[in-house]
Amino acid sequence: MFKSVISITIAVTAIFLWPYLGKAYAAEIIAPKEAKFLGMQVATMDLQTVRQQLWQIGGFKISRSTRYQHNIDKYFPKTRLKDSYKLTFHYNDLGKVTRFTRVYRPYSNVTDNDNTLLTTRQLANELASIFGGAKIERKGYGGFRSYLSYSWEDDVVKIRIDRIGGHPLGDVFVEYKLKQNDPYAAQSLIETQIPNFVMGI
Repeated sequence: MFKSVISITIAVTAIFLWPYLGKAYAAEIIAPKEAKFLGMQVATMDLQTVRQQLWQIGGFKISRSTRYQHNIDKYFPKTRLKDSYKLTFHYNDLGKVTRFTRVYRPYSNVTDNDNTLLTTRQLANELASIFGGAKIERKGYGGFRSYLSYSWEDDVVKIRIDRIGGHPLGDVFVEYKLKQNDPYAAQSLIETQIPNFVMGI
């Protein structure tokens, strides 16, 4: 019975959101695997492409904590994407991007009213104009008011709008997950390339 109520609620919500989420059906809708981010083709992003592109277009500061890491990069927007706190890119040992997230500030220029807190719905309206209708999931946390999470997915890329920690008061983020890139894929190394501590020496 409880599941039925949730399903009905989501169905009703989806119907209510249709005028908003379907706005761009007048425009050309693309699949998630055709998505672009900061001028990069999401499905083929790798460490070198990300670092070179963000350096060339400027406007971002890389975190000192990840500057010399090869499995993660964190960038803080300075003169670009001012509606966002940070960008985090995760790589496997082959240098392929496995997923990346963009965390938004609570007051975002996604809306016209700077005094209005950003919601997942507002951001979903924007992405729906690119990727079409989304899968909607209602989430809750303790006694807090529930909220909606949105996702678009194909065989290559999954895009998800949610809140940090799955908490209704968490910052809104969008995550791109590259499904074909195994986060634990590693290069084959010859023994001389492996540090002594790894070999137990």
